[in-house]
Amino acid sequence: MDINATLRTDLRAEELYPVLIDLATYPEWIGIVGRAVAEVDPPDALRDAATTGAVRTDAGTTGESSARESSTGVAGDSSAPDDSDEPIEAWSIDLRGQLGPLRRSKRLRMVRTEATINRYVRFDRAELDGRQHSEWVLTADLNERPDGTELTMRLHYGGTMWMPMLDRLLRDEIERSRARLVAYTSSHRASGR
Repeated sequence: MDINATLRTDLRAEELYPVLIDLATYPEWIGIVGRAVAEVDPPDALRDAATTGAVRTDAGTTGESSARESSTGVAGDSSAPDDSDEPIEAWSIDLRGQLGPLRRSKRLRMVRTEATINRYVRFDRAELDGRQHSEWVLTADLNERPDGTELTMRLHYGGTMWMPMLDRLLRDEIERSRARLVAYTSSHRASGR
């Protein structure tokens, strides 16, 4: 399952980016995210993998990826200082949905695997239980325009448990979330946060 959504707004990329890179803000503006709690300090093995650029993906393979932004804001920039004590950005996410009497929920551990300041962010599912899980990938592309920003978000789910009615539910929620994202970001701009 792949869903793409685009939003054009008069907000600047530097206003949207801090909201988009922090999954803890998502429950404030997208209703299917019921909870998003940042991890304080990930296990040593995961931190070690992240600082070497090898991050376990949900397909059970190891891929090259930058697990944190470099000092220049370019993912994978080798000129950044190697600070292995810096924690990986990871969140425990609860997704929820309801269609009539049917309720579904799903808990995922998502890790920010790529980030380019004010331009791009990517999150991948990275569970710590050693089992193979369905792939979840969320990306956000920010493209500056003369009148603001065009934001394109992509969600990929690689599992087999997706149903057409869930697709409709998600697309409806995405439509509702557009105005909430703009309002949330604008309120944080106005308050100086």
